[in-house]
Amino acid sequence: MEYKTGAAPRESMKFRVDTDRRRELVSRIIGSSFTSYFESERTRIRQRYGSDASKWPDVLNYARHVRNGFAHGGSFDIRNPNAPRVAWGIWTLGPQENGDPVLFGGKSMLPADIIWLMKDIDSSLSQP
Repeated sequence: MEYKTGAAPRESMKFRVDTDRRRELVSRIIGSSFTSYFESERTRIRQRYGSDASKWPDVLNYARHVRNGFAHGGSFDIRNPNAPRVAWGIWTLGPQENGDPVLFGGKSMLPADIIWLMKDIDSSLSQP
């Protein structure tokens, strides 16, 4: 992608936008923010649902995988080949997604999905 100003064409007036690097930066910022958010809620999650993630509501178990993916360089880190698939909304995760990017891949989430996931985490922890 190139951006050109409205001024007379001069080589110094061209700016190249590197989409891959921009996506990597956005992924790191969102990943760091989501990881911090999830860790800030971990005590509440465990108090309410226990420490066995397989017994957590789907949204929290899915979020745990997203958190792990962001914490492991931005790619899903599902090493157990026998791990059950987890689902949230239209998304499902399992061992087949190990190594796939959390954001911006072919089947990956987008930044708005992370915001929606945080909203659903809050709702799950606020239910009586």
